[in-house]
Amino acid sequence: VFGQLSQLGLLQMVDLGNQLREELHLDDEDSDTGDDNHHEDEHGNKHILGGKLFHGKAPLHPQRIKVTSTNFPRTVQSVQGLLVGLFPEGTDGHHVEIDVTKTNGMIPDPQPRRTQEQVELERKLAARPHLAEKEEEMRELAVRATNAIRHELGDDYEKFIFGIGEENDDSSSGNDNSHQTKPLSWSQLAEITTCLKAKNMLPEEITDADQEAISGHAALALVSEPSASKVSSLGHVRNMYEMVQDMVDGLHRSKNCPRSGTEDDEPFLHVFSAHDSTLMGLICAFHLQQPSQWPHYASYIKVELIEVEDIQLSEATQSQKEYFVRFSLNGEVLRSAWSKDESGELNDLISLDKLTEMASKEHHDDGVAMMEE
Repeated sequence: VFGQLSQLGLLQMVDLGNQLREELHLDDEDSDTGDDNHHEDEHGNKHILGGKLFHGKAPLHPQRIKVTSTNFPRTVQSVQGLLVGLFPEGTDGHHVEIDVTKTNGMIPDPQPRRTQEQVELERKLAARPHLAEKEEEMRELAVRATNAIRHELGDDYEKFIFGIGEENDDSSSGNDNSHQTKPLSWSQLAEITTCLKAKNMLPEEITDADQEAISGHAALALVSEPSASKVSSLGHVRNMYEMVQDMVDGLHRSKNCPRSGTEDDEPFLHVFSAHDSTLMGLICAFHLQQPSQWPHYASYIKVELIEVEDIQLSEATQSQKEYFVRFSLNGEVLRSAWSKDESGELNDLISLDKLTEMASKEHHDDGVAMMEE
């Protein structure tokens, strides 16, 4: 059923929880040596405790994580599945609360749109020549794909069409489309066809190449392109500022909060369970490299706070620690346009101070743009 987590989806989230546990937790037998346990990379950098977040002295525990989810059954069930994977032996009676009070701040394209301003802005963006031309080029595929799956959706499927661009009125173009199929939004087509492909249930009318084209265009429809006017991202990113600020504040709390081993410690890990459009919204908000395809099921963005210390310097003088942030999508590093080296190449890491500065500036600039509109 559209909008509900399938059994396959639940199993994928359990597997993701297992994967994250392996990525974040140092094996017990490897953590007995404490801070002396490290590995050295090809650049000569030493990674204390193997670069893991949890280890023998501070193991993964329900009290060391925080969970936030949008208030939808499938996102709550998704994070519950992930928690099963994170804690395969259970939580020993400790409850993990799931905060669902921040839903509105975690959806870049809420339904209905929060303001008429956003509706008008999205119409303006969708009407830009390069997007309008691409939309016209892709319309036949949208109609064909919708016709191929509409028997699974029911006769009243049009009542449930949502996503970027669904506010556009086709009749405004002067064409009589009353006899034509009203296609699902690109975000819905991407999600449904991705699910059907994962189950080897794609209708014969939709080829694998069609599904990839749908996913690619869905991503384009949300993030537009880096060279487009700055306003291109405001309609979707504007709704992400609350979540972005929550994440940046959390990074600072983790940096400043001493690890005392008590319940008063800042959580080591903050898990957000949301939507594919949320991932794309965060990619826009943090000015990260844009994926060519819509995120597949069980996709995840990992935001890591990395403490860097010059060991040689600290031996001669007072230790100087710096803090950096690294983003990745499904294990692949995403570089931010906010962090470049002297040659203009994007860096793998961005300093926490720079990230904070740019996120705050973006929000301020958006506020100015809103007042000037």
